[in-house]
Amino acid sequence: MSKRGITLLTMAGALFTVGAVFGNVIFIAMSLPLFFLFVLGLLFTPPQEITADTPEIPPKIWMGQELEFIRTITIDGGVGAVTILQELPDEMELVKGNNLKVHWKWWGTETIDMTFRMRCLKKGECAIPPLSWRSDNMMGVTVKGSAGEAIVTTAWPRLLTPGQIRSLPGIAVTSFPLADIPRVGIPSTDFREIRNYVSGDPLKTINWKATARRNINSPLVNEYEKEGKKAVIIFLDVTTTVRTGNSLQTLLEYAVEATGNLVLYFSDRGYRVGLAINSLHPQFFYPDSGHRQSVLILPKLNQLQPDSRTVPLIDMIHKFRSHILNFDPLSIIVTSLDGDTTNTLPGSIKKLKNYYSRRRRFPILLVNITARDMIPHPKDYESSISSLMALAAGPVVRSMSSSGISVANWNPKRESFRTMMSRQVKKR
Repeated sequence: MSKRGITLLTMAGALFTVGAVFGNVIFIAMSLPLFFLFVLGLLFTPPQEITADTPEIPPKIWMGQELEFIRTITIDGGVGAVTILQELPDEMELVKGNNLKVHWKWWGTETIDMTFRMRCLKKGECAIPPLSWRSDNMMGVTVKGSAGEAIVTTAWPRLLTPGQIRSLPGIAVTSFPLADIPRVGIPSTDFREIRNYVSGDPLKTINWKATARRNINSPLVNEYEKEGKKAVIIFLDVTTTVRTGNSLQTLLEYAVEATGNLVLYFSDRGYRVGLAINSLHPQFFYPDSGHRQSVLILPKLNQLQPDSRTVPLIDMIHKFRSHILNFDPLSIIVTSLDGDTTNTLPGSIKKLKNYYSRRRRFPILLVNITARDMIPHPKDYESSISSLMALAAGPVVRSMSSSGISVANWNPKRESFRTMMSRQVKKR
């Protein structure tokens, strides 16, 4: 028996006793409605037979994709108020509608629908729990339970389709991929550049006329394109991306999206693709070509979880030094200057540049993911945070650009990754 029923029965008994002792009919009459209300509450039990169907949610969704969630709920038996709650996992946010519903159930069987829209914020596997319900009758008797089945889905970073990738043919003629052909290949007749002589260069490649015009001690040599598969090594800097963001989402989600798209893009074009992740347990994928490499890398990226414990990026670069020296690849660093609070990125890039022969423009691309639009500004004096972050990162970007590093800034809140890639295209 509920507290409300005990209260009604106690009040009815007290009034009836007082009326009987003192012979007061009014007190006896006042006790009768309370007693009848108590009996009526015992006759009408709260609804207990509640079922719900399972919505059709795809087993694979994209991060940031909006989904319409519809559950049909059937309530049978009992009379009372039914409170229905559809809990959402931490990876989901409510976009439109309401996931809480209160319904008064009369006699018979009733069917209601719960409809709302939700958006996936994080990558990885997420489980939507069964429906939770609670029913109360007039006497305050409460029954709790669950209905329906749990729904498990996996969210993936939004990846470019092969058609979208092939629609960017000009990206291969930008300044940075021109040098990402392995040194071990056979020289072709396609001229690349004139550079300073380094130990091991054949004497026949020396350009004596250019050396005489420059009047320098070290000779200049002609370098030609080499036949063979090109190579790309991607360094995912987890250290900076997990530090920046808000309570719902960090830049790591977008860093994984950028890395996955780069792996898919270059693998589709026949490049040897390698990847290094400086997480707590470093992950290395040594350069290899073919669809198998992207199939191996993408699931590992999707399973990457935020962790403040990482290893320095410079250690990952040193680990790949032999591959950089052998393949002379295009090196891509996916990071965030907004999250580089320890200012370790310039030192890591300097280390990477040392593995390349001296040239005016290094085959290094820095993908800088900006977090300025992910930080809430609840107060007036904090409204200039975005501008201050841009001012802080500006000198670093200019310094890297002047030293021969290509910098691509990507604001995931304002543009897609494909749009950012389109800006790197050098038309034929």
